Amino acid sequence: MQYQEVAGGICAPKGFAAAGVHCGIRANHAEKYDLALIKADVRCAAAGVYTTNKVCGAPIKVDRAHLKDGYAQAIIVNSGNANTCAANGVALAEECCELVGKALNIDAQEPVDAQVALNDNNSGFNVIAGENGQGANATSIAKQAISTVESLGSVQPQTVRVELDVTEPTITNAIADEAKTTLETLVNNAVAIKVADKDIATVNASMLGSAMRIDANQQSKLKDNEVRNGYVVFDADKLQQYYDEQIKPNLKLEREDKKVVVNNAGEVLSTETEGHDGIVIADGADTEVGARLAQVLATGTGSVNVDGKVDPKQEVKVAHRVAIDLSDRKLYAYENDTVVKTLNVVVAEGNDNVTGECVGMMCTPTGDFNVWQKLPSQDMSGTLNLADGTVETWDVKDVGFVNYFSSGCAIHRIAGGYVADAVMPSIANGSHGCVGIGWDEAEWFYNWCNMGTSVHIQV
Repeated sequence: MQYQEVAGGICAPKGFAAAGVHCGIRANHAEKYDLALIKADVRCAAAGVYTTNKVCGAPIKVDRAHLKDGYAQAIIVNSGNANTCAANGVALAEECCELVGKALNIDAQEPVDAQVALNDNNSGFNVIAGENGQGANATSIAKQAISTVESLGSVQPQTVRVELDVTEPTITNAIADEAKTTLETLVNNAVAIKVADKDIATVNASMLGSAMRIDANQQSKLKDNEVRNGYVVFDADKLQQYYDEQIKPNLKLEREDKKVVVNNAGEVLSTETEGHDGIVIADGADTEVGARLAQVLATGTGSVNVDGKVDPKQEVKVAHRVAIDLSDRKLYAYENDTVVKTLNVVVAEGNDNVTGECVGMMCTPTGDFNVWQKLPSQDMSGTLNLADGTVETWDVKDVGFVNYFSSGCAIHRIAGGYVADAVMPSIANGSHGCVGIGWDEAEWFYNWCNMGTSVHIQV
């Protein structure tokens, strides 16, 4: 093959210009240029070859970032100083690029990659749209170069016109959408981490988000600790870090049973404590969790089993029930067969203050009931036509901590102003059927007494 020398050096291709000066970087060689500038009329395809040394100057880091999309329009280069080990080297290199861009009136319209990020509640993912840039369409140049090479020089390259064209980001919105689908499929079919065949954790969106990146080239070479699922690349080391920092510290060695509150019928009224299993990981058994999770995430199915022991939590039922004795005017709060609180009460005016017997027109009902409504506060009013022809009316404001057990009767904070539990025995019965309790105990009882709690009232 014969080579033909083209005059003009780096400026031989149309649309390129260059200049050099001595600016004093090489102080001992005033006769030599130490700063050069190369400029293209439009953004064009660009690439860089860098040192393989782990220690490199800040400009190399900036170059890599600026050439991520494969385009550039100007290059500024110096000799005599490697620009290494400056504390603010990156900032200086960025500032230098900015100054050159302003001086040359270069409108930096680099494309912006689309991103996939965790949503606001960390339960899934959102796509942050990318943006197109502007640059030279190198297709015509590439065709001429290929034609010349394939002909072994028999076809001479021709002058071509380079057009400014829209440049897409490396990670397009379509790629980001597909990556999001991959991630959300993994969230919906969560990979489990198991001990003794029992789930101790699942890989959630937060864990995936902490250990993934999007790679538009599905054929690119991955690092030894990386795996691929479509456009999503997972880092095994970051998965391990998430497990070590977010999952393992929350595993409990000692079992705590789940405690539920039931009534006399065994109906579950509430859960006091969820409890947890006791989990013991065998020594060194979880050091490769990240690597094993990565392999499972690459396929999208399976789980990771870790050697250890699980002491499963049990469900413990605690029966809350209320017993009210009208004869001694006491309310007994039971948990199973143990009285946890005894309160003094005032009941209906028709109940005898000593025997509790119903001796009047309005009495507190006896029998078995369940709490069916609870109100933190209520204005109570009503009218009763009594058997003797009289009419009883009432209108009481702000009755607190109301627990209805019968159609019109409730256990509540005694109306009429502050009365402590210790003072209640000195107050005569006087309600229309409700059970009044002291102001200092009413809130405790309201919080302890669940909807559905069994209430037994006897004389």
